[in-house]
Amino acid sequence: MIKIKQLSVRLVTAVCILFAPNVAVSQYVEGGIMLGGSNYLGDLSGTMMNFGLTKPSGGVLIRYNINDKFTAKAYLGYGRIAGADSLSSKDAHKLRNLSFYTDIFEASLQMEYNLIPYSFKYNARRPWVPYVFFGVGLFNYNPKTFYNGEVYELQPLATEGQETTQYNDKERYNLTQFVVPFGFGVKKRIHDRWSIGAELGFRYTFTNYLDDVGGTYANLQVLERGKGPLSAILSDRSAEKNMVFDPEKNATVPVALFAENAPRSNKKYDVNDIYVFVGINITYRLKRPILCPNFN
Repeated sequence: MIKIKQLSVRLVTAVCILFAPNVAVSQYVEGGIMLGGSNYLGDLSGTMMNFGLTKPSGGVLIRYNINDKFTAKAYLGYGRIAGADSLSSKDAHKLRNLSFYTDIFEASLQMEYNLIPYSFKYNARRPWVPYVFFGVGLFNYNPKTFYNGEVYELQPLATEGQETTQYNDKERYNLTQFVVPFGFGVKKRIHDRWSIGAELGFRYTFTNYLDDVGGTYANLQVLERGKGPLSAILSDRSAEKNMVFDPEKNATVPVALFAENAPRSNKKYDVNDIYVFVGINITYRLKRPILCPNFN
């Protein structure tokens, strides 16, 4: 028993020396939840985010307060994002007529830097603590769309010709990708054990295909032969907006507008897609703080 106690004291001392030399600090663990909204910036969001398409998001978080300036955080979150050309103010986007939605599941590790000291002791007069954060993680997504009242997964349909015979240089995008979370927030202790806060977090992804749009149009006949007629239909949906009279059939028929290799992605800047989590969080201190000695 004595050896275990001595070992614990040595471990605490080592952590204190590593993270906070020459100062007296406190370390403790907080667990909590965050609830809010999610959105995205990509090909089907327009030049700015469409705030009308903000969807619910939520997650659980664990904070380990290394000292009063640095906090390590683990986050498991969920959100839904969506986009539709039909909601754009630009005629060119409306003619493209693409749409999608996807659920996002994220696991990330982040480091918060408190711009003013964040104490575990409750003080009603203590101000809100602003912080910035940066991290790394993984997320999973699966873009889908509605067609004739049914939901279809877009990645297996290879809507830009990925891995077809004519476009075998185009690789199918992965549905699990790395992500870099960054952003800012504020937090405040409302009790010795309870804290509340608000956070705006951007997620820079390593894919341009959150919305299944990232390159050029493929030859529709190649798609139909290689992936089936649904691949061709959902690759270029401009036909739904472009009805032309066919004298041979004596009827009005849909005609796709975009030629092979025409830009399907019309981003002004060549950057990957970004999604956003924003919300209110509440945390509870899970255990008593570890008090580091003053080494002065």
